[in-house]
Order: sequence, then C-alpha cells, then structure tokens
Amino acid sequence: MGFCEDSSKDKHTFVCIDTTSGRCVGYLNVELLSTAFVLSNSDEVMNNDYIPLRTHTSVPCVLGVHQIWTHHDHRGRGVGTALLDVAREKMVFGCLVKKWDIAFSSPTGDGARLLKKYVGGEGDVKVYDC
Repeated sequence: MGFCEDSSKDKHTFVCIDTTSGRCVGYLNVELLSTAFVLSNSDEVMNNDYIPLRTHTSVPCVLGVHQIWTHHDHRGRGVGTALLDVAREKMVFGCLVKKWDIAFSSPTGDGARLLKKYVGGEGDVKVYDC
C-alpha cells in the first residue's frame, strides 16, 4: 500500500501496487467530510446501474470516497477492502473511522455494491456531493 498527500490536508490518495509486476492494481482518493446523504435506491443502483437517488436530509459522516478503482484482474481479491481499511485507519489521527461513516461520491453499481458489502448490515449506503 502506498500513500500520497493531495494539495489539501483533508484529501489523500492511497494506492496498491502488485509487488511481482510493479503495477498499480488499486487506487483510492478520499477526503474528510462532516455530512452525507443516505442512498435511497441502493438496491436498484447495485442491480441495474440506475442513477443514484438520495434522501434530502443530511446525516453525519466522516470519510468521503471520491474515487476508488481496482484493476479488473484483481477485483474480488480484497484490494478495495484493503484500501478502505487503510484509509479508515490513517485519515483521522488516533481514530479508526467506523465503516458506516463512509460515503461515496456518485457511486456506480459496482461502487454501491462494494460499499454495501463493506458496510455489511452495519449501516446505510451514503453518498455526498464532491
């Protein structure tokens, strides 16, 4: 896992490099947030790539996933999960961000599936404006 600071102290980029090939197999860009919105049609988004619809009332949130990508050959191998785990651990000094305190910006179907799987039954899928 690699880590780079963005120009803003609240944004960070994490990468996962395959040690055998030296290629990037995962990328995550995150930022600190204070609020997000619950994705109201997460099942439709996950199944059919419908446009995400959100609630109108904001809820507290700590971490925003601006972008996450995993090389297609490495999907389903825990790369995205590992990147999210590292971001939760490193973004707020001395604090492990809870899984349900993460939101995605404009998730695709794959992104909504990843977040719902990652959060499990512990919370709603959240979205935010970036």
